[in-house]
Amino acid sequence: MATDAKLDRLSHDVAFVSGLMAQRAPFIVGELGPNIDPSMLHVYAALAEKKRRMIAERTRAALAQATARGVKLGNPHGASTHTRVGRTSL
Repeated sequence: MATDAKLDRLSHDVAFVSGLMAQRAPFIVGELGPNIDPSMLHVYAALAEKKRRMIAERTRAALAQATARGVKLGNPHGASTHTRVGRTSL
């Protein structure tokens, strides 16, 4: 069963993609085509993993800067508000 997904959304690490390849799971990365060389797939998976790490680092840095400026992060009403509203809208 093939699924259409971006490689960087498929996994959080190269090991997962490698595991899929080792199990011969059929998948095609649309941007790379059906006949992509497995070594190139590993390279793209490694780049996707690096991209996710960089995004996480930038997000942490931005949140730290906002906190240093005095911005209060999070929902001021707490998560219970969302849970209660979600239950009533069913």
